[in-house]
Amino acid sequence: MKTPSGIYRRAIYRKTYALIYKVESDALVFLDVYHTSRNKGN
Repeated sequence: MKTPSGIYRRAIYRKTYALIYKVESDALVFLDVYHTSRNKGN
C-alpha cells in the first residue's frame, strides 16, 4: 500500500501472513491481515 506520506507499512509473519499497519505516536494500528498465498501480487 504505497501512499505519498508512507504511513502504511507491511510486515510478513511466518512467511505466509502479511500484516498491514500504521505507526501512531503511541500505538500500532493494524488495518489488515491476510494469507499471502491468496494475494501473491501484494
